[in-house]
Amino acid sequence: MAIVPLVVDRREIRTADTNQVINNFDFYGDKTAGGAYGLREMTTQEFNEFKKWIRFLWVRNKTVTLTYVASGGNLGAMIDTRYQAGAYQTDVTNFDTQAETPDISEVPTTWDKINLNYDTSVAMPNVKDYAPSRPLRLGTTPSTRGKIYEYSHAELGELIAEAIGEVGGGGVPTMTVGRIGGYSIFRQDNVPSGNHDDGATFTDMGRVFEDTIANAAAYTAAGIPETLDQPLALDNANRWNLYSMDTPATVSTPVELLYRDANGGVREWSLANMQQFFEPAAQHIAANGYNGAGDGKLIWYIHGLGGSGSIYPVIDEMADERLNGSSASGYTQYYVNTDDYRTQEFPNGTAQVVSTYSLRAYTQ
Repeated sequence: MAIVPLVVDRREIRTADTNQVINNFDFYGDKTAGGAYGLREMTTQEFNEFKKWIRFLWVRNKTVTLTYVASGGNLGAMIDTRYQAGAYQTDVTNFDTQAETPDISEVPTTWDKINLNYDTSVAMPNVKDYAPSRPLRLGTTPSTRGKIYEYSHAELGELIAEAIGEVGGGGVPTMTVGRIGGYSIFRQDNVPSGNHDDGATFTDMGRVFEDTIANAAAYTAAGIPETLDQPLALDNANRWNLYSMDTPATVSTPVELLYRDANGGVREWSLANMQQFFEPAAQHIAANGYNGAGDGKLIWYIHGLGGSGSIYPVIDEMADERLNGSSASGYTQYYVNTDDYRTQEFPNGTAQVVSTYSLRAYTQ
């Protein structure tokens, strides 16, 4: 988890006799309103709202996107497989043996409809163009904990990367379906009715996977020669679509960060200047990382095709199922007459999961 910034700890100042808040009096400098008690780290709620605000700024010019394509998507190819019958055999004297009858075979369907896109054109801004120093934070070791330091370049980059990384639910096991700026894949009989974790709604981008199996009941001895490929009719339990996480119209204004001014004093960073820095910084880091090694870059991938990072799927796992019966178990004979002995091998058994896929994201 990124280091938490320092903020002003405001306390209401009230009259002793009537318990009324004293306003419009400058106790500790401008912008302190009722008074400032001191400094503290952001609370968990404030930190989460701050990261949500960074994501909100980033989405206004989202530099890492997934798009739906007809085929050839660069996120990788998921494969749906099912079995079909082998070619039938006929003999004029006796039944061909199981070894002489062609085996059942696999029917693969490639699903490669997701494209990952990077806009690397946004330059990394210099934080000192918007404040005399980087934001302030407490020391992170026992010997430095009571001291105040500026964020280093890497620490500030990691803070922004953490905010961006949460679009895919990375490292947050309690999340349900991602955050603004992210994407999810939902099974079509399991599309959430409510909003995603950051509010707003979902936009359906298109079908990215279907799971099919052979209809074993459709193959009969009397039907030899049977049609080779007879899949079960699909329903919404077998279909998955890609959705984008829509953006709410507004988000809460974050608590202002602190910086060290030219005279060594501590000042609050105006929201306008914070926004001028964090918006292009988030856009740059998501697509490029915050250093030459690409640390902080946002990565989307299909788990099940390789890749590593977040251990939490955004929502659904896509399952490729096949019947588990052997070719030999599907060997079937049909006697027509003394000149026509027919055999064919059929798909059989029960449906078993052979592969699972899920959409995931992390910042490297």
